[in-house]
Amino acid sequence: MGLSFVEVKEIKEAFQQEFWKPPMNMCGVSWVGRFEPDAPDQNDRCISVGFSRELQDGDPPFPHEYRGVKVFFSVIGEIRAL
Repeated sequence: MGLSFVEVKEIKEAFQQEFWKPPMNMCGVSWVGRFEPDAPDQNDRCISVGFSRELQDGDPPFPHEYRGVKVFFSVIGEIRAL
């Protein structure tokens, strides 16, 4: 087992402070196994990032690992109030 939820949450908050910019519109804590079911560290926590659209040339780069925590990305679309 990797870092505790509290440790990963603190790392996620630092990640948000450093990288939050469009098209990023969601950032949370999840399990590696949600993204890589057969990963040897599938029970470890990770950072889950949602984008409003696919990344394009000119968008800022986002790391796939941050302070020892894996970062996974998905396109979730725009988040709006109904």
